Amino acid sequence: MTVCSMIPVASSESGQVKAADDRLLRMDIQLQEMEAKRRRLLKQRNQLSPISRLPSNVLSEIFQACTMGAPSSFTAIKLALRLCRVCAQWRAILVNDPRFWTVYSFPFVDNNPSFVGELLARSKTAPITVKIESSIWSHHSPSNIIKEGWQALYHLSHIRKLSIACGCKDARNYLFYLKTIPAPLLEEFRLRSTDGNLLRCPEDLFCFWAAPNLHRLELGHCRLLDPTNPALRSLTSLNLRFCVFQFRDLLDVLSNTPSLSKLSLANNLPPKPDMTLYLRGPVIHLPRLQDLTLDDHPILMRALMERISFPPSLVFTVRDQIDGRRTLPINSHILALATAAATTEPLQSLMVSSTNSGYGTPTSFIVSGSRTETEYSAHHLDTTRAHVYLYFWRRMRYPDFRWRALTDICLHLPLEHVQTLTISDCSPVEAWGEVLHRFSSVQTLCLQALQSMTEFLELLIPAPVDGLEAQVRSSQPTSQDLRTMPLPILSKVKLGLSRGNMDEEDVDQFLWTLERFLSARRAKGAGIAELEVAGLRLNRQDRESLASYVGTFRFDVQRPKPDQFTPYISFPW
Repeated sequence: MTVCSMIPVASSESGQVKAADDRLLRMDIQLQEMEAKRRRLLKQRNQLSPISRLPSNVLSEIFQACTMGAPSSFTAIKLALRLCRVCAQWRAILVNDPRFWTVYSFPFVDNNPSFVGELLARSKTAPITVKIESSIWSHHSPSNIIKEGWQALYHLSHIRKLSIACGCKDARNYLFYLKTIPAPLLEEFRLRSTDGNLLRCPEDLFCFWAAPNLHRLELGHCRLLDPTNPALRSLTSLNLRFCVFQFRDLLDVLSNTPSLSKLSLANNLPPKPDMTLYLRGPVIHLPRLQDLTLDDHPILMRALMERISFPPSLVFTVRDQIDGRRTLPINSHILALATAAATTEPLQSLMVSSTNSGYGTPTSFIVSGSRTETEYSAHHLDTTRAHVYLYFWRRMRYPDFRWRALTDICLHLPLEHVQTLTISDCSPVEAWGEVLHRFSSVQTLCLQALQSMTEFLELLIPAPVDGLEAQVRSSQPTSQDLRTMPLPILSKVKLGLSRGNMDEEDVDQFLWTLERFLSARRAKGAGIAELEVAGLRLNRQDRESLASYVGTFRFDVQRPKPDQFTPYISFPW
């Protein structure tokens, strides 16, 4: 064989060697990547090793803290399922602890009935919360929703809270379980029809032997329970929304709920307008009633005021829509509401407020009172501190009723013990001149973002004192002054202004009126001890002038943002 014939063979072998070298290089790179991944996994394992050495009960408490902060029941179960995928140890802890599987909301996103049954079985016999909700707009399979609901109600014996919101046909199927299966742990039941049809509750629903611990009942778009139902005896909370009933039946139901502590009525079917049909019958005594919320037809509210005996510590909340097309005497339930609120314990704090629409037309009127000395500065929907909360709303095109309503309410509420008065009202102040004499014990006055701040201060200026009388007058106000002076024992004034709504002339007029108010009070021997002004920039001369009339003067130049010029600005006192 010649050298020339061997050249192709040598070139072929060199190509194979090069290809083998390339494969080895790629394998080395893969080995390096796998080694780097191995080091990362070892690092993660080392980080988790302290957790894996924790006892099972400690891990269970950690998992419980992680899932309890979930915003919804599905999210809580979803978090538990994710934790189950970490390792076999975690899965065993979660599956064997029923606390992670006690809150269910149907339909599930997966809409798989078999999956639901497995999750329900993990709750074992622990008390669970079940919410079944379906509507004609739901994209879930109706048959699967029904199957899930049936599987949930199969565990009725250890359901603590049950909520059903569906069509009447499906609801009747669910109610069959409630008639046949005891619910010894059931404490709260909510039932609502979602198809617009009225749902009639069976007369034998929740017999006493079936639900002896039922304390909270909420019905929506339903007919009222039979007044003789034994389950009513143990109710502590009753909420009726969009229900249909005869007023006499409602009274019969309330007469059979001696333990009732919370009653809420909202948007139920308007009764007949003849009040004589509702003012007959005995007075219902609810000695344990602590919270009454009414957002219902005016006639129904007035009838309840006439027929219920209120405990002195009742928290009274009313949200009402005034029909401005009628005269105020027809809306006479306002007086009934104020009279009913007057039967409660005396108020020590009161807030009066109004709201404007986008066009500047007052649409709502709020009276909020507390039995403790509270300085209201929150939004008008904050009812956490209110014991008497009256909220009246009207349509913009209807006449303004607030002047007359304010007078009527203040004449019927117990205001002699009010020590703190907060006013955040965008309406004219003429009506206040008729009712200020009722606030004889007010020591602190808070005026927040009043559009008529200057006019209101004019109402507080006592009659002028001539020179001779000023010389012989003592430092203390006389009994005649106390009878004629607005807010005679006022000692502390807080003013919060919206500087963006005032030009220089308005500011000068306000400061001049404020000085007249302070000097007149001092001349009467009833000077202001403490004055606070917020939201207004004062120069040195103005500050010194105001400080000369009071014992303590504070001011805050911080201004609200332009989009916060509303009657509910909260100033940092």
